[in-house]
Amino acid sequence: MRAALADCPEPGTVLNWLRNSHSARLLADLVSTGRLITNADLDTTVSEGQAAARTVDYLRGLLVVYQVLPERDELSARIEHHLTRVSARPLKQPSVYS
Repeated sequence: MRAALADCPEPGTVLNWLRNSHSARLLADLVSTGRLITNADLDTTVSEGQAAARTVDYLRGLLVVYQVLPERDELSARIEHHLTRVSARPLKQPSVYS
């Protein structure tokens, strides 16, 4: 990915992305851990809100295109993530007044 950024014909575009993009900041945070980036790392960074989810989706797409991450079935991964969250919720106790 470093080579792709360095080879960009519009270096100003790359600089603007690196300085102003939420996805570039997320990438920097992930790289700063010193570990290889995984899909699981990106999955755990998803917070509530559509903007945060779009940032993660965009970065994941870039990392897949540049072969940093392997492709995966995103729909299956989202369903699995959702089911994990739902099953971790505490069960609501029925009301005695129902």
